[in-house]
Amino acid sequence: MKRFLLIIICMICLVTGCGKETYEQQSLNNISINIKDITPTSATIVIKDTNESSYTYSEWYEIEKEVDSKWEKLEVNNDMVFNDKGYKVDGNNTIEFDMNWEDYYGSLEPGNYRLIKRVDNNYLYTYFTIENDYNSK
Repeated sequence: MKRFLLIIICMICLVTGCGKETYEQQSLNNISINIKDITPTSATIVIKDTNESSYTYSEWYEIEKEVDSKWEKLEVNNDMVFNDKGYKVDGNNTIEFDMNWEDYYGSLEPGNYRLIKRVDNNYLYTYFTIENDYNSK
């Protein structure tokens, strides 16, 4: 009976992901997202949205690290808190977010990462690398 219960629990974890939320990147027309000024504790994200009616952008983000060719959500040190405010692009069709994730993730170790950004009810990714000398690719 115990073996049967263990099998059922494992099957539920496989189907549900054991509570780990995954975000599927959507293809949004006329939007690009790039990362600049990267350090192990912060970055600036630049979004360009050339749609006639631009999307609304929030402060929310998450970071995942590539481990054995799979993306794993980083554990957070503190509760992540974001302003519940929507932002629009400026006259140049861009918006920048200065992000300091040190309180949430600490200093990132060398490796490949992706930052997930919510755009309305969609998700976009931007990829970056933390190297030993703290430069990004």
